[in-house]
Amino acid sequence: ALAVAKRMEGRRGGGGGGTGSGGKGGARAGGRGERGGDEQVEAEHYMIVEDVLHGLNYYDLLQVAPDASRKDVRKAFRTLSLKYHPDKLSAELSAVEKERIADEYQKIIRAKAVLDDTSLRSAYDTMVRNGIPWVERYYNRYAYRYGAPRTSPFTILLILAAVLTLLQYMYKLSR
Repeated sequence: ALAVAKRMEGRRGGGGGGTGSGGKGGARAGGRGERGGDEQVEAEHYMIVEDVLHGLNYYDLLQVAPDASRKDVRKAFRTLSLKYHPDKLSAELSAVEKERIADEYQKIIRAKAVLDDTSLRSAYDTMVRNGIPWVERYYNRYAYRYGAPRTSPFTILLILAAVLTLLQYMYKLSR
C-alpha cells in the first residue's frame, strides 16, 4: 500500500499540483504508459479492492460527498495534506504517532488519486455499490500478489477435467 501511495504521490511531484499541465488528465495517461499501462491500472484496481474489503471509504476519508466534483476532491486533498503531510508534523510527536499520521496521509493520497481519475472512481463506486465479485475477491487478488497466471479457476478446472478424461480414454484403449 505504501509503495502505491508513494508512486501516486510521485505523479503529482513533477507537475507542481494536480495532474500536471493539460487539465484533463493527459499527464496521468502518459504516466501510466511509461510505467507499464495495464499493470499500473491493475495495481490500482487491486488497491481499490483491498481498501473496499477493509471498509475504507474514500469519500469519508477526504470528507467530501459522493457526488463531489474533481475540483472539490482536489481542494479537500490540499486541506488534508496540510494537516497530515509528514513534513508538516511537529517535532515533539512520538515515532509511533508520526508513523500513524504518515499511514493516514498515504490513505489520503490513494483516495485522492482514485477519486480524481474518472475511470478509477467509477470502478470504486461500482465496487462500493455492488460489492466485489467472487472471483476477484478470492482468487484474483492473490494471483496478482503472488504472480500466478491470470486465468480463472473455472477455466483451470475445465482443462483439468478434459485432460483427465483424455487420459482415462487412452488408458482404456491400451487394455
